[in-house]
Amino acid sequence: MNNRPGKPPVEELDLDTLELVAGGFGSGGEKDGADGTVVELLPYDRFNVDVGGQLVTVRLDGKQRMRHDRILVGDRVRVEGNRLTWRYKRNP
Repeated sequence: MNNRPGKPPVEELDLDTLELVAGGFGSGGEKDGADGTVVELLPYDRFNVDVGGQLVTVRLDGKQRMRHDRILVGDRVRVEGNRLTWRYKRNP
């Protein structure tokens, strides 16, 4: 508690009553992912991906950005949340 004069006291949080979602960004839990197909390339490393009949706008994950992965229309990709995290190998 912050009991300095002139400052209002800070409330303590009861961690048992908070609903923490497992798998959120930075939580270290398992992330739910889905496979999809790239439909359209957008500026600034963003893509429209068809995931189970639904069109989702995702951005390139940091690891793919560091590796300079080239994503093309028609590529099969793995989407976790709003990030494109994996590109499957293309058939020659």
